[in-house]
Amino acid sequence: MEIRTSTKNVVIKDRTYQISKLDARTACWLFTFMGERSKDGQILSGLGRCTRQEFTEVQGVLLGKVTHLDNQDGNVFPIAIIGPTGGFSVADLSEDAETVMRLTTESLMLSLSPFFIDRESSSQGQVK
Repeated sequence: MEIRTSTKNVVIKDRTYQISKLDARTACWLFTFMGERSKDGQILSGLGRCTRQEFTEVQGVLLGKVTHLDNQDGNVFPIAIIGPTGGFSVADLSEDAETVMRLTTESLMLSLSPFFIDRESSSQGQVK
């Protein structure tokens, strides 16, 4: 029996982020939505086929599952990167498109990983 991973830690530019999987219903919606927009079964290509409004919605759902693991005096404090008003709560993320896009794609791939044939060998995941 495969152990189900519900979180993943990602280090980007000396910061550690923890990504949690979406709930099953949201993951199923996102899988069908992204699958409909993907090209040749490549889920990540679907992001480029979203309207700006769709992209903003998808990205908001995905980034809502990301926390920054702030380490202070040996204690780890998880801080949601999206604040209650929808803006970034972690300083400088609003100006760091590279990190925001990486967190978006990492979150997407983690939440949709149950739908992929071979998660180990493909960075974009082939749809079953």
